[in-house]
Amino acid sequence: MPSHTIDLGWHAFLLHTKEYALFCRQVAGRFIHHVPDDMPPTRSTTTARHASTIVMIQQAGYLVDHELWQTSATCDPDSCSASGKDGDENKDSRIPT
Repeated sequence: MPSHTIDLGWHAFLLHTKEYALFCRQVAGRFIHHVPDDMPPTRSTTTARHASTIVMIQQAGYLVDHELWQTSATCDPDSCSASGKDGDENKDSRIPT
């Protein structure tokens, strides 16, 4: 799970489909799909998911810019979704927990 800042950058990158597809092939050897998780995260699950993702990135041999992975982004984890400019365009379609 990316941080809010990383997710915003990912959304912007996805709009440049040719460059994004080339990047995916060069870095991962395959296309990397963006699969939003629209379940409202808690601070603890968000922190755990970010930490797990960071470890996997480092194990793959890549450097992590920890400033971009801070969990204190503008999106409140208790009230936003994983996608959209404000992180909430899918809020009404969430499955109730």
